[in-house]
Amino acid sequence: VDPATLAADTPVLDARGTTVIPGLVVAHTHLYSALARGMPGPPAPTPTFRAILENVWWRLDRALDAQSLASSAAVGAVEALRAGVTTLIDHHESPSAIDGSLDVIAEQTRALGLRTVLCYGATDRHGHADAEAGLRESARFAQATRHDPLTRGIIGLHAPFTCADDTLASAAQLAAEHDTWLHLHAHEGPDDAADAEARWGTSLLRGLDARQLLSARTILAHAIRLDAAEVERARERGVWITHQARSNMN
Repeated sequence: VDPATLAADTPVLDARGTTVIPGLVVAHTHLYSALARGMPGPPAPTPTFRAILENVWWRLDRALDAQSLASSAAVGAVEALRAGVTTLIDHHESPSAIDGSLDVIAEQTRALGLRTVLCYGATDRHGHADAEAGLRESARFAQATRHDPLTRGIIGLHAPFTCADDTLASAAQLAAEHDTWLHLHAHEGPDDAADAEARWGTSLLRGLDARQLLSARTILAHAIRLDAAEVERARERGVWITHQARSNMN
């Protein structure tokens, strides 16, 4: 473009000698954990995947309030932009501060011009009332941001092994009612498969499929323990699988 043809107030960046690429998209992240680096180590050994959750991440998310969440979201958003990321698909949990939590994140990311897709990861691990509150937060935000130019809301679940069947069914129903996506962890560790077999007598993806949770608008985070039959089922349903290399090195 010839700068002489532009209006006088058009901002111009001299990008000679650089490589210009479209903004990157991170398809699964947790802005609430952006301040975790340097956090004291867990109080007990973490030899299993569930022990990591119980002794690190589930302690962190319970401690969040609106102020700490805002700080964490701001730091995570700035780091994303500095790395060339312009869109984040975030999966949030703050059991002690559920209502309005997605607004807190969105306020920070909008201020930086960062595009986001946000949900609250509903879970029954603190009781069914909290699971319902998490689903309400996702649904409320999805409705409020239907025409937002920077931020959209979708329906979230933590992981099937921490969600009651009623919660899974409600998530599928809300996604259909709001004509939006589902975002959940699946097969991040051995617990999902063991729970599905004990609870449903079948594989995890077969159980999720039977509950209308697998479609071309489902994001499965991690999914590192799928067998060949489940890979094929995910392919048939058009499911999106997102891999987090650093997280998956747990």
